[in-house]
Amino acid sequence: MGVGVSADASREAVIDHIERVQTMPTFGAPTDEEYRLFDQHMDFARSQHHQLNRDKRQVSIDLGVVMNEFEALFIGKSVLDIGCGVGVLSGELARLKRTRVTALDHDPEVLDRVPNAKNIIPVLGSGYDVAAAVGDEKFDVIISSFSSYFWARSESDKRASVLSPLGSCATGGKAIWVPVIAEPSAKDGNRVAIEGLEQRKQQNDLDENELAELDEAKASVRVSDWLDVVGIGTLLDEEEQGRIDCTFLASRDNARKLQLKGSTHAVLERYSAIATTLAA
Repeated sequence: MGVGVSADASREAVIDHIERVQTMPTFGAPTDEEYRLFDQHMDFARSQHHQLNRDKRQVSIDLGVVMNEFEALFIGKSVLDIGCGVGVLSGELARLKRTRVTALDHDPEVLDRVPNAKNIIPVLGSGYDVAAAVGDEKFDVIISSFSSYFWARSESDKRASVLSPLGSCATGGKAIWVPVIAEPSAKDGNRVAIEGLEQRKQQNDLDENELAELDEAKASVRVSDWLDVVGIGTLLDEEEQGRIDCTFLASRDNARKLQLKGSTHAVLERYSAIATTLAA
C-alpha cells in the first residue's frame, strides 16, 4: 500500500529516531516546569497550525497513500473520527458507500458545524477517554488526524491517546494516527539554535526575553522527545503483547523538498501509523 518510502523503511526511521533521542544527554522525564513551558509552546503552536478543515487529500498525503487506497480503508465501515473539528473529513468519509461516521470533538462550538447528514453522528468527547463518549460501541476504523495523539501534553495523555482508541476498535479493525512523529529534523534544528543561545548565555549575552525563549525552547524539545518515546513505545508494547500489528507510514512529503517560510529548502518529515487490532 502507498507510494514512496516503504513501510519497513518508515518503521526503521521511526525506531532510529526514538533510539537516538533516548541516548541524548538531555533525555529523561521532564519536570513540572518543563511541562508548563511546553503547554505554553503548544498553545502557540495550536493557534498557528491547528487545522479544523483537513480533508481526504491532506490526510492521504500524510499517510503516504493515494486517494483510492485511502478511501478503501473506510468504504462500508463504521468510523470514529477523533478530533473531527468542523467535520470536513467526517463529511467526505460519510459520502462513501455504506459508511457511517461518528464525529468526536471536545469543542462544542466546532462540533455544531459538523455537516448534518443521516450517517454522521456528532459526539462531544475526548480522544483521551473515548469510552466515556461512545460507551461500549466498537468501530471498524478509528482515525485521529492531528488530534489527541499529536496534541498530548503529558505522559498519561500520550498513553491514553493510543490505548483509548484501541479500546473502542473492533477486532480486526484499524486505528490510524496521523502523524505519530512530525518533523524530527525541525527538532534537530531547534537543538542547534539552543546550543547557540547556551553559548551566548555563558557569555552573559542574553537579555530577559532571550533567556525566557531559551527555557521554552529547551522544554519544547525535551518534552516532545519524551512524549515521542512514550507514544511510539506504547504502540510497540501493544504490538509486542500481540494485541496489534503496527504499520508505520511515511508522508509523501518526506520525499519532496519544500520551500518553508523563513528558511531555505528543507524536507518535511511526518510518520504515521496504522494499527490493526488482532483477535484476543
